[in-house]
Amino acid sequence: MSARQNGNLLFRKIRILFAVGAFSISSWALTVYVAPDGSDHNPGTRDRPVQTLQHARDLLRRAPKTEPRRMLLFGGIYQDVELVLGPEDSGLVIEPVPGQKPILYGGVPLTHWKPCPD
Repeated sequence: MSARQNGNLLFRKIRILFAVGAFSISSWALTVYVAPDGSDHNPGTRDRPVQTLQHARDLLRRAPKTEPRRMLLFGGIYQDVELVLGPEDSGLVIEPVPGQKPILYGGVPLTHWKPCPD
């Protein structure tokens, strides 16, 4: 193989890697981060996550339906989670931030209760 052919092959490989990298970056451009200690007044970025899955869903619903949408959850305990999804949420991916363990509860903890005597 000549130096010119070898150079063209390398250029093609770099161009393919760049195209794949650009696709993967743009394909997840619409990501909202959620954390138990976040705030629904935040924009939902990694550094300023929202607090509730409902608010993250509402932010993602504003995005074009043609774009992939992803909700990333930081680790911690999420209390009283009620998330209703509809057809407009089709394609939405909800997953933990890599290395994190979110725990979702559908209610609130009961405290100060005593068993009823028989």
